[in-house]
Amino acid sequence: MGRVCFVCNSPHRSEYDKMRLDGKSIKEIHAFSHNTYNENHLEYFHFQKHFMNHVTVLVDEQVKASKLRDQVVKEYIKKDIEIARQLHRNLEIVASKIDEKSKNMDNPIDEEMFLKFATESRMIIDQFLKWGEKLSLQETDEDVFDKILKCMANFPPDLIQQFIERWKTYGQNIKIS
Repeated sequence: MGRVCFVCNSPHRSEYDKMRLDGKSIKEIHAFSHNTYNENHLEYFHFQKHFMNHVTVLVDEQVKASKLRDQVVKEYIKKDIEIARQLHRNLEIVASKIDEKSKNMDNPIDEEMFLKFATESRMIIDQFLKWGEKLSLQETDEDVFDKILKCMANFPPDLIQQFIERWKTYGQNIKIS
């Protein structure tokens, strides 16, 4: 028979878990449990064990879900890039036709063809611009900061605090709560 997890038996377990997932240190959560709910039977090591045995599993699942989401996004981006390549090839064809027709505009039919190619190239360029607005391929500093903090979840609180201070020092524009 396994040992009882004191934190799991607390009526405030979900609140403690949420605090941990939100980046609160074990020390802060331990103090919170004593000061807010008078759960003096919960010791620091109870929280350490609980988070290592139970909450780390949640974090691992979040990481798996995040990787799956990233994989799906990458597949969509690959499709978008292939379409952009096709548009680029089409634009090159149209550009060559425009060059060809611009040299031989001796009659109204050639002039009409030239205008059609110019219109087609404008439409392709419009498509490029629309897609450029939709694609955002870079992570924000805030995304990176959140990922690093989650990776450091089991680090000692003083080390996490040092990291936060260094992040601020190097001029990152992150809102730290």
